[in-house]
Amino acid sequence: MERSGSESGLRVRRVLTAALAPLCLMALSLAPTGVWASASAAGTAMTPCGGDHYLPSPPDYDGDNGTDTVIGLPHANGGVGAVEIAFRNGKRVVYRPGTHGISAMAAGAHFGAVAEAVDANGDGCDDLLVGAPGLRVDGMRGAGGLVVLIGGHHGLAGGPLIVQGGLGAPGIPEANAHFGASITDDGGFDDGGADVRVGVPGASVAGLGKAGEVVEFEVDAQGNAEPARAGLPITTMRSLQAGARFGSVIDGPDIVTAPGASHGAKRGTGYFEVDGVGFFGHEAGEHLGTSFATSPADRDADDVSSLYFGAPDATVHSHLRAGAVERYDWDPDSGTPSYVETLTAGTAGVPGAPTTGARFGAALTGTWFEHGAKLNADLIIGVPGMTVRGVDRAGGIEIEHFAPNKHFGFSPSGWNRVTQASRGVPGTPARRAYFGAALSAEKVRHRDDATNDAPTRLVVGIPGAHPRGLRGAGAAELLQLKTPGSRGTDVELLHREHGPRRGDAFGAWVG
Repeated sequence: MERSGSESGLRVRRVLTAALAPLCLMALSLAPTGVWASASAAGTAMTPCGGDHYLPSPPDYDGDNGTDTVIGLPHANGGVGAVEIAFRNGKRVVYRPGTHGISAMAAGAHFGAVAEAVDANGDGCDDLLVGAPGLRVDGMRGAGGLVVLIGGHHGLAGGPLIVQGGLGAPGIPEANAHFGASITDDGGFDDGGADVRVGVPGASVAGLGKAGEVVEFEVDAQGNAEPARAGLPITTMRSLQAGARFGSVIDGPDIVTAPGASHGAKRGTGYFEVDGVGFFGHEAGEHLGTSFATSPADRDADDVSSLYFGAPDATVHSHLRAGAVERYDWDPDSGTPSYVETLTAGTAGVPGAPTTGARFGAALTGTWFEHGAKLNADLIIGVPGMTVRGVDRAGGIEIEHFAPNKHFGFSPSGWNRVTQASRGVPGTPARRAYFGAALSAEKVRHRDDATNDAPTRLVVGIPGAHPRGLRGAGAAELLQLKTPGSRGTDVELLHREHGPRRGDAFGAWVG
């Protein structure tokens, strides 16, 4: 049975954490992201990198107390890959294998496919873990690895290359295992080390190919891998399956997805686990768990998190790969997540209607910001296959807004759509640009800013953009959210420093 838009039934990586609970906001790592501030200066003047005005601190890799942005170019240099850091001071630096102390890599390493900010040495300055899931290890193509870039007042410097089979990195290298395809900060820090979890979605487990696994270890102050202090060093899906790709998305200590998993005869439904409890997608081929975010809005101020999982290949009203996002509510203190609703284009106030190939939910993030004296929140959904003004797969994003309510929580207050055809957004829609293929949101911290009043920066990846006619060179949009639905006044369209290059896919990952 295909998904119907009438069904009842969706990292913020690094954007929000439990430290924001007094502000009635829900939280998660990074992630990511997500994705997601002080190093010692030379000599006797010891100046912190960043600061502790509030937690979590936006990424600050050079210690100027400003928010820095990371953009991945995993296809650059013939597939070797690279990352570019747009520092708050205006400086932009490309870090690629063989430079800045980073180990050289061969084509196909895809360095920069994913990254995560951590504080490995406890100095308050962010360090950056960069995945290279295609790295060849001991002749095994696609075994994967990750590089630790150490932050400091002069920017980032290359540290160790971590692969499975090395000291402290659990497991053994395997062809096409793709160690480093996902990375999250586990949130732990003790005695000079950061606890991290790394996805290995192509790993074979008990003879089942591409079943996938997640490995956990500590990154010490020098960037070396050390055994995890607690817990299992390797975790796998509760019900092992070939092709599940468990570990494709991980976030904090609790969230893992397996978008290739099947439920009975339904192949490719997708799957996720929350604190070890598993859930399958509803329909074959929807690949639930391709993306993930927590809502930044605690609706009733009751410490219940809304978890959102993307199923971008879901069929909606006979439209293949129209996409959907499933929402589950979860109280970490009381038990199992519960299914709440499914969001698709044209339902629950979401603009538009389902269209074939739109891939609604291919990327997700959430953020919060101040509007006047009140906190507001947004959930942002990437729709990179959206047709815009007749331009095929130009891409767009849908934003759900949350405003404060009388329960000291948040209530939904409307939706709006943003594309490169929107007023105030630089650029123009382009065929197969895939605006919204990657998303990240962070508070914009300025030097010497000791308040929480800064706007929120939304970074939108456009990896298929073709500036100057260079197909697939890519781009990234920096938009600032200052009022509900506003792009603000500080907007910028970025291309690769020193000029775009064909096929780089600049913006395939942003953070």
